[in-house]
Amino acid sequence: MRQSTIAIVGSGAVGSTIAYHLILKNVVQRILLIDADEQRCTGEYLDLSDALPFSHTSFLQQGTLEQARDADIIVIAAGKRQKPGETREVLLQANAAIISSIAEQLHPIGDHTVVIMVTNPVDTLTWYAHKLLQTQPHHIFGTGTALDTQRLQVAIGRALNIAPASIHAYMMGEHGDNQYAAWSRALVGAQLIETSNILTAQQRDAIESEVRNKAYAIIEAKQATYFGIAACTAQLCTYIMCNTHAVLPVSYYHKEHDVCISAPIVLGRQGIISHLAYEHNEKEATQFAHGVASLISFNKRVTRDCQD
Repeated sequence: MRQSTIAIVGSGAVGSTIAYHLILKNVVQRILLIDADEQRCTGEYLDLSDALPFSHTSFLQQGTLEQARDADIIVIAAGKRQKPGETREVLLQANAAIISSIAEQLHPIGDHTVVIMVTNPVDTLTWYAHKLLQTQPHHIFGTGTALDTQRLQVAIGRALNIAPASIHAYMMGEHGDNQYAAWSRALVGAQLIETSNILTAQQRDAIESEVRNKAYAIIEAKQATYFGIAACTAQLCTYIMCNTHAVLPVSYYHKEHDVCISAPIVLGRQGIISHLAYEHNEKEATQFAHGVASLISFNKRVTRDCQD
């Protein structure tokens, strides 16, 4: 009988923490840990295996990219992490080459396999992996603004003294400096935040800035982010394995623009079940279009650099 499998490519701080979350969540029978640095991967495998007695996950294995091809989910978390003050252009050059090598060894992946891109710059690398792996668009997406959305809901909840689960608000667009809070449709319960003025414009601006810059603050203080993005990725895996049909924004392929950018989708066992229409106001539409233009430029750059 075939075992349900999640393969994690990259056993650095992010990848190994994703594996740890998945072990504790008990959502899959087998976790496959893969890294080009075999010694590092062995160390993480040995350490993580000590958590198995406290979980119902049956197997943790150190494996290869070839073994990952038929997994239910492939999580790609390999690559350089962004250093304080480092531009996304520099990070893109380094990580695009890594993703190209990984995709070459993964291809062809199973018809049922869902790919989750975590490596940054996540929008362009999701787009690039989609092109290289030649997979169905609904079977590949990046974490995009999923974590930023959780940060937004927490920040709003803190300001209003309301549980984040009761807040429906999204960070959308290009992951990074161009992402934005879609305030025009943000709700507390059934109450629109923007028109009810339960938060002033100044409060909304402060919250949005906090969310947009939180990763920079973490990197400045401790050189890397991994707990939040690992928990977020493990939750995405849970939504898929449990066929939850959860609604959240992730970075997915928009055929009309030929980019991957974050907007709300329904997520389930087949990956992206459907795209949800989202009505922006004029300001938000401009912000989304700005993100699309930025990503078109980045996509051209990665294509050119990898052909040189």
